[in-house]
Amino acid sequence: MKVYDKIFDLDFCDYLINRVKTQAQILPNKKIYNNKQSLDLDWDTWIIWDRKSTNSIFNKDTVGIIEDKLRPTFNVDSYELVWGHITEYTQGKGLVRHIDGEKNETLIIILSNEFTGGDTIIGSVKVELNKGDGVVFNGYNTYHEITKVVDGVRNALVLWYKPKIKGLV
Repeated sequence: MKVYDKIFDLDFCDYLINRVKTQAQILPNKKIYNNKQSLDLDWDTWIIWDRKSTNSIFNKDTVGIIEDKLRPTFNVDSYELVWGHITEYTQGKGLVRHIDGEKNETLIIILSNEFTGGDTIIGSVKVELNKGDGVVFNGYNTYHEITKVVDGVRNALVLWYKPKIKGLV
């Protein structure tokens, strides 16, 4: 696990939330399954990228903008984006402890500060993240969760990458 301060500046965080919420596809709350578990989703999420939406010009443009902002910090060109979305947790919502499917690197970047609760827990560690900060970890073999939001709205960008070259993870 590695924590990064200020991957995105505050204005870009606001821009990204507004861009995605007005143009991306909202995924309704539903149950998701992977080979290890079933999760009841307790958030709203706007899809930026997945295998089914790769033909969307909006999505390609948005991914390009995001990866340009990530490039100074991450070697994004050595990875393939598998899934990306913006999550929104309101009061009383959180995400149960789980691991992600497949062998993906998980990247979470906090896009808002106007909330209490909604802590990012990776393994048994509470990761302190402010607006614009991010954390990358092996989500496929490390349990993680988002505690329930007590007040306000927690927005985050969540991306899952696979290495293009074996041995990068």
